[in-house]
Amino acid sequence: MNHLIRWSALASALLLAGCISVGPDYHRPTEKPVALQGVDTAQQSDAAFQAAWWKQFNDPTLDALIVRAAKNSPDLKIAVARLNESRAMLGTARSQQWPDIDTVAAYSRSREQTPGFSSERSTVTSYEAGFDASWELDLFGGVRRSVEAARADSEAGEAALQDVQVSLFAEVARYYFDLRGTQLRQDVARRDIANQQASLKVIAARAEVGTGSDQDVASARARLAGVQAQLPLLETQAQADQFHLAVLLGERPGELGVDLSAHSFTPIDVSLPIGHADDVLARRPDIRVAERELAAANARIGVAKADWFPHVSLGGFVGFLAGRSNDFGSPATRAWSIAPSISWSGLNVQRVRSGVKASEARADAARANYQRTVLRALEDVDNALVGFNQQRERVQHLVTQADQSRRASTLAKARYDAGAADYLELLDAERTQLAAEDQLAAAEAGVNLQAIALYKALGGGWQACGDAQCSAVAAR
Repeated sequence: MNHLIRWSALASALLLAGCISVGPDYHRPTEKPVALQGVDTAQQSDAAFQAAWWKQFNDPTLDALIVRAAKNSPDLKIAVARLNESRAMLGTARSQQWPDIDTVAAYSRSREQTPGFSSERSTVTSYEAGFDASWELDLFGGVRRSVEAARADSEAGEAALQDVQVSLFAEVARYYFDLRGTQLRQDVARRDIANQQASLKVIAARAEVGTGSDQDVASARARLAGVQAQLPLLETQAQADQFHLAVLLGERPGELGVDLSAHSFTPIDVSLPIGHADDVLARRPDIRVAERELAAANARIGVAKADWFPHVSLGGFVGFLAGRSNDFGSPATRAWSIAPSISWSGLNVQRVRSGVKASEARADAARANYQRTVLRALEDVDNALVGFNQQRERVQHLVTQADQSRRASTLAKARYDAGAADYLELLDAERTQLAAEDQLAAAEAGVNLQAIALYKALGGGWQACGDAQCSAVAAR
């Protein structure tokens, strides 16, 4: 009866101790309501956020590139591998909550002094087989805190994967529309070259009959060469965009295998539904990464503080132990042992205290990093909203500029042909027209680039990974 009481008391003490977890409990940071700047009423709405935002461009080629990037991107594969690593580490941490059991088999033969006889020696043979077990009782919650930290690390890894998806899809779309804008500028330059070549023929013919001057011919040739000089720069940019797209899709530069020949595109001209402002912080994967890293750092304070308390372990053996092989396995050779042990690092005061202070400092750094990440996220969104709205307004002005510069160039050419204006007037009008059309081409691509930047800032893309057929992610 006394034995039963003692064992019951011990079990109760262990149960109560098992409810203890040293270190501070984690509380997720709370943020005040978000007030976005530079957003119009149509954007600040409860309309569903467009997760697969690239589909709003209505461009099948872009859709196909996104799907291929989701399947083959090396960046995604790296992020998936790191996520799998963090999940495996979580499994390792959880295994520390349970006994560690090993299978053992041993044979030994030694010659030893016979006890009680100083000169006589005997040969000792030993056969052993069974199971060794060891278990550290998590009396003060150090192991539980390590599991908590590992779980937060795993969740941070998942958010990091989502952050890679956001960046990847935005980069693919950005380089795609940068390519389309460059191709449009190439088309503007080629059309201007054709016009300049035609003008040069007229000016040269007029010079031959004495109604023009050699200076006009030289100016026309210089003008033509200047426009022609723009094409190599634009071609270099177009090739660089295609090479970068190939790398994003996991292909070698020059082996993309997608038809990216020039074709027209329409700059997006709608108010982008961004959802509710308060959802922005919850949607950004980088904020979730920072928050989960803070949770992990907080849990590791408890891991460090657990060293102030004793570590209690139970070891044991169950199996067979015999001195002769013929007897091995018989009931008489059955053996067992149990060996409780206690270790305590609390006497190493400086080491334990330094470990706790270091873990607290890392938690402080993680908290500051979280705050910085939130502020930068809000800055990204505000900048992108202002940039998108202002870029659309800029395009409207550039459309007017291009229309009027074309009209002015047509009138100047008519005056020149009629002899009412000199060539410098025509040259100035044509320069203005080319500059206006080139600016408009770049600005129209810029509208789409600003829309991409906005959706990236809003944390869009990872939610639609299933729609994009993310095979790399589905395989994790």
